[in-house]
Amino acid sequence: MENKLENLGERLFGGDFMKRNSFLFVLIVALVFLLSGCVDFLSGSFSGGKTGSINGKIITHERDPIKGATVSVAEKTSTTNQEGLFQIEELKVGEYIVVISHEEYATKTLELYVEESSNSLGKIKLTKAEGDSQIELSDISPELTILKFNQNRWQMIFAVYEPGEIEISEESRIVTPKGETLNLQNPHTNRWSIWWNISSINSGEYIFDIKFKNGTNKSFSVNIENEDFEIELPTLISPENGGIIGTLNPIFKFELPKEPEGNRLRIGKKEASTSEDEWILLPTDEYKFTLTDEFELEEGKQYKWTVQPAYSSFYRGQILISKRAKAPYFYFTVEDLD
Repeated sequence: MENKLENLGERLFGGDFMKRNSFLFVLIVALVFLLSGCVDFLSGSFSGGKTGSINGKIITHERDPIKGATVSVAEKTSTTNQEGLFQIEELKVGEYIVVISHEEYATKTLELYVEESSNSLGKIKLTKAEGDSQIELSDISPELTILKFNQNRWQMIFAVYEPGEIEISEESRIVTPKGETLNLQNPHTNRWSIWWNISSINSGEYIFDIKFKNGTNKSFSVNIENEDFEIELPTLISPENGGIIGTLNPIFKFELPKEPEGNRLRIGKKEASTSEDEWILLPTDEYKFTLTDEFELEEGKQYKWTVQPAYSSFYRGQILISKRAKAPYFYFTVEDLD
């Protein structure tokens, strides 16, 4: 290798230069090679956008091929052919979650590390979803709410409801367009949900992978577009942020970019958790509200307030999508009561 580099140097700079500076030339070439991104110096392995592919065959327990199964990895999908074969190419080297779904079979998820070149998953068996046909999407009422609460901050809220006496399993989860998994939680009701805070737009296909304790499964997806994240924030006016008021019945004033489908005032003590906020229903066509006895203020205490309008709700397929906004809190102090 060193001789080849010296020969290259002689062609470029002449023999006299290489006799005096051969080591320097080899060192320069090595540095250029490292800085070009071809080698990851810290990990000691090649980088520079290495990719691989995955392939396999989807079959039944009777070893028959399954045609029309969808194999999803990150934002890429493939549908099995007549022989149950699939292939997905140009996956960056790394860890992935593979989701395999078919309307007649229970959805299956796999975790794998994609190596450079071809990665065979072999034969993958799907189990017939015998009880799946008994559970319709309308039975679990899937919801996805997109709440914007700062200029570059959103909260995505995924939720489903237990269908009668059929209990949802703790293995139920959401798979994001980038392959991240969000486990649904059930605090004390029949509603299973997860709140996911993000600082950039995450459009693409979201998969609801819902599992039930009776062994059945329901998997479905919804595509979220960039414009679904385009939500305008309310503007809070008074009480001003950091202001002092001398009344127990302040008038809250704000502005909304458009008339909402619903609106609520949120108010609570400054040091309390936002989950302890008092929610007060507001008229949709009025942008001010006088606080009466619905929430009792105390002299010398600090409070926070905001408004949270619901701008639109619509169905995409059978999934209810809601777009909401919440202005950053304003804080005020009650002092100098008359």
